[in-house]
Amino acid sequence: MERKETIGFILVMIAAISWSTAGLFTRVVQTDIPTTLLWRSVFGGLIVMAIFAVTSNQSKIVDLFRFSMGEFVIAIVSALGMASFISEIFYSKIANVSLVYGAVPLVIGRVMFRSRLS
Repeated sequence: MERKETIGFILVMIAAISWSTAGLFTRVVQTDIPTTLLWRSVFGGLIVMAIFAVTSNQSKIVDLFRFSMGEFVIAIVSALGMASFISEIFYSKIANVSLVYGAVPLVIGRVMFRSRLS
């Protein structure tokens, strides 16, 4: 494998491990839903800013806060999704949450794009 492919593989593995432990860490933390959402958003935002600072060719951090309309809509939908995910973990079993979270792309693909499941 080339160096870029190796780095990509490592990053995907880190993302998969992080994604799969989200329910566990949400259950372990003994806070309410708004507090969990606040700290998850703060740390997520700081990580995004750090990645932007390292990978961006631009020297202005202000560019991180300039949103187009599409980016704004994606941010709102993502925030609603995270709020739903955290709330669902608090009120349901993690296995049920994972099942729903994994099935949503299949349902959207089937309903919106009329694609066949293979």
